[in-house]
Amino acid sequence: MTTPAKGRSPRTILLLAALAQNVSIGFTFGTYGVLLMGVGEEFGASRSSLGAGLALITLVMGLLSPAVGVAMGRFSIRSIMMLGALCMALGLVGASLASSVGIFLAGFGGVAAVGVTLMGPLPCAALVTRWFDEGRGKAMGIVMAPLGVMVMPLLAGFMLESWGWRVTCLALGLAVLPLIPTLRLLEDSPEDAQTAPAALPEAPAEAGMSQRDLLGNGRYWLVALAGGLMLGGSNTIITHMVPMVSEWGIPLTRATVIVAVQGAAGMVGALAYGALADRIGPGRALVINAALQAAVWTLLLLEPGFEPMLVVAFGVGMGAGSVFPVIGLLVAKLFGEASFGRGMGLFQLLVVPFNFGSPLLAGFLYDQSGTYALALGLHMACFLAAAALFYALARAGARATP
Repeated sequence: MTTPAKGRSPRTILLLAALAQNVSIGFTFGTYGVLLMGVGEEFGASRSSLGAGLALITLVMGLLSPAVGVAMGRFSIRSIMMLGALCMALGLVGASLASSVGIFLAGFGGVAAVGVTLMGPLPCAALVTRWFDEGRGKAMGIVMAPLGVMVMPLLAGFMLESWGWRVTCLALGLAVLPLIPTLRLLEDSPEDAQTAPAALPEAPAEAGMSQRDLLGNGRYWLVALAGGLMLGGSNTIITHMVPMVSEWGIPLTRATVIVAVQGAAGMVGALAYGALADRIGPGRALVINAALQAAVWTLLLLEPGFEPMLVVAFGVGMGAGSVFPVIGLLVAKLFGEASFGRGMGLFQLLVVPFNFGSPLLAGFLYDQSGTYALALGLHMACFLAAAALFYALARAGARATP
């Protein structure tokens, strides 16, 4: 950990990054599965069309992330994240006023998604990479621990039943606004905290690999493919968990508890796999993660009741909540810290087909077959393939720089 002589402490940066990360992900990915029920009931939309919400967010994030990764090398991360908070607030408020599913998706999955991209996982992970040397995996796990995904389904479920989805969306948007001045406390790096004027919008240009260099590196493509196979499953289960267990006869109030347990497990998983990555390396940690997820997902095929589903949801959440942060550690290790922003930004673009397509495909398969079994089996195979790819990377003895 690097501690500046003056300015913000690493602990302050860690807390601010964790707050921004949990608001951006918790207010969107943590609430959509609950809001989906109310929106679908009002507009009479199909499961596949409603599944486009989180898929649209991941599409927007994927398309914008390469540009955001480059921008973080030229402009202040603080300014980028403040702009993201504003976009997210506007998108959620706009979604609350929607007169159709399309307008709702444009606000929630479009404008708010721009905010998530500018304020969420990519810039928060970049802050950890810049501020922490020793114990980076633990720090990344703390920032990426999905507290919001644990809390927000319960809160959104209560608000949905009490006041409806529109008031819930409006309240979420208004709650983001105080984050804008709070993010002014951020500093991009220990060096900025020591020497840079607080109002300076520019950040020093980074060295490292260009996007062209990354695209020409075979190991980078393996990381993107394996990561996409895992993240597709994570997005599918976040989108469809509430509708899926509802089909099994579990009421909405208990379904939100299941999602909350999944979120709590994500916190445990992010911390545990982050610490494990510090000990055995991020590649090997991802092998273990993928293999365990394949095993746990087989239990979903049994359509367990509420009590056993709590145990299954914990296992699912431990794996899903730790994928992105550990992949970030792997990118920093393989391609260098200076390449992190560009590497992770480009990564999010390359995994768009998985993040965008997986929830849609699961919804389509459900509409065609009346069951989630086909989608669950497909993702089990994807986890096994990802485990094999990460094992190949680990066996190759990847170095810190290519």
